Amino acid sequence: MLDAAARADGVPVVYASSAAVYGEQAVLPIAEAAPTRPLSSYGADRLGSEQHARVAGAVHGVPTCGLRFFKVFGPRQDPASPYSGVISVFAGRMVRGEPVTIHGDGGQTRDFVHVTTVVAALRAALGAARREAPVFNVCSGRQMGVAELAATLRALTRGRSDIRHGPPRAGEIRHSLGDPARARAALGLPESRPLVEELDTVLAWLRAGSPGLLPEPAP
Repeated sequence: MLDAAARADGVPVVYASSAAVYGEQAVLPIAEAAPTRPLSSYGADRLGSEQHARVAGAVHGVPTCGLRFFKVFGPRQDPASPYSGVISVFAGRMVRGEPVTIHGDGGQTRDFVHVTTVVAALRAALGAARREAPVFNVCSGRQMGVAELAATLRALTRGRSDIRHGPPRAGEIRHSLGDPARARAALGLPESRPLVEELDTVLAWLRAGSPGLLPEPAP
């Protein structure tokens, strides 16, 4: 992609990075200047994308902008997909009255960002692409524990889904909270709505029968 952009006389490139590039951080919230020390191959790959973008800008003059997405959620995120986040999975099961399983004690916290914020960031990032390869956090600037999330979703669904606990996942980051200030200033992103309102958009979509969800590809 970057090579093609270079050949096209510096067409700007916007790409998805991830909060996974940060790994475990002692200082929260996490700003873009925080050290990058990923704890997963996915995080390492995303950090590699940022390095390629810097090279493309410095050597070939390609303007780029990287967006470090935190935990993205929203309607049309398939609850059955192995790549979906915890909100989609928990909400899907609770709407059906099925139990959910928390890995570990549920005290791990995440910065959940709604898909509308992500779309706004993607649109704005094209105008923010530079040869210096800037990167921005795309986050809400708030954190919620997984156990609290499960309890909140159960209350919103007025259900009785059993909340269970399983063994913790190896290498899972304990706390993640992004600093959205730089992205809000540079990309004009608005402050996030209350999380309960954003969760309602997911629940409403599920209750409506998941309209617009693409079917699984045929084997």
